[in-house]
Amino acid sequence: TASTRTLDPVADELFRRLAWVAPAPIPAPLLDAPVPVASEEAAAASPEALRAALVELERRALVRRTDDGESFVLHPDAQAESRRQQREEARQTTRDGVPPALRSALAWVEAAFVGDPQDARNWPRLKALARHAETVAASADAAALAEPTGWLLNHLAVLLLANARYAEAEPLLRRALAIDEASLGGEHPSVARDLNNLAQLLQETNRLSEAEPLMRRALAIDEASLGSEHPSVAVRLNNLAQLLQATNRLSEAEPLLRRALAIDEASLGGEHPSVARELNNLAQLLQETNRLSEAEPLQRRA
Repeated sequence: TASTRTLDPVADELFRRLAWVAPAPIPAPLLDAPVPVASEEAAAASPEALRAALVELERRALVRRTDDGESFVLHPDAQAESRRQQREEARQTTRDGVPPALRSALAWVEAAFVGDPQDARNWPRLKALARHAETVAASADAAALAEPTGWLLNHLAVLLLANARYAEAEPLLRRALAIDEASLGGEHPSVARDLNNLAQLLQETNRLSEAEPLMRRALAIDEASLGSEHPSVAVRLNNLAQLLQATNRLSEAEPLLRRALAIDEASLGGEHPSVARELNNLAQLLQETNRLSEAEPLQRRA
């Protein structure tokens, strides 16, 4: 039978942390991600030490390797019992009732769940971690841990959005926005990020009238908090312009695209990929308004 008794400190800390992930295959490379630890004995644990601890957990039947050897799963009863024990311990020993290993698990998954979720090259790693990110974030949210729960939910939602899984992404985006507004204030750049991503989903699902005020609010937040010439402002201008084009307001969209292009050229340099994006988008608008001779050199430069 599975047992956590007499585990060495590193193996014990590892299993406590793993107790908060999903009951699904865990990719072994997660062990390479850095993580704050909850005990001094485990503080020096390296990826090599964690892998040795995983061997001990396997010997105790607390984890089982999958057939391909690339991931492992936890003993479900031992996982559930560990979570229950940790909650009980935290109620008795911590001021906020949050298990220390939950904090560690949240930071651990955050450290592993990196890379642009809109870039398909990152999808294999992110998709392997997605269920674990959602499970840990849900427990952290229930424990009123705002950071980095809002970031993690947003990052996961953008991955789902990039894969057209809109119904799954939307509640995560709305929750990320609510967490960040409550913990950071309504004028924080992270709130602008959340508003922008939710607006992108609304646009993708043809709710343009709902998306526009969110985009305008995101733009206003970034202009106020980051400055009118910041590259993030160019992103917000570009996205708003795309929405205006979708609603056939081309005369309103054009100055936004030209301003976004000017910001990116000044801040990032004339050879940056973002400049190519702005050139292409402006050229598309010029083509739509039958200014083909103006559009062609922009497209060639892009």
